[in-house]
Amino acid sequence: MAVVLVWLLFWTSVVGAARAVVGTPRFRSWMSRVAGAVLVGFGIRTAVAAR
Repeated sequence: MAVVLVWLLFWTSVVGAARAVVGTPRFRSWMSRVAGAVLVGFGIRTAVAAR
């Protein structure tokens, strides 16, 4: 039972820290840029494959 409690407390702290990072405007801006680059890359790949 103690192992389960430690495991849950560990994951709670990890999720809390991740939420703090993901919630920042800097991270959201970076993620938008990465997603845009990925979509442009997929578009180029599709255009080249359709030739």
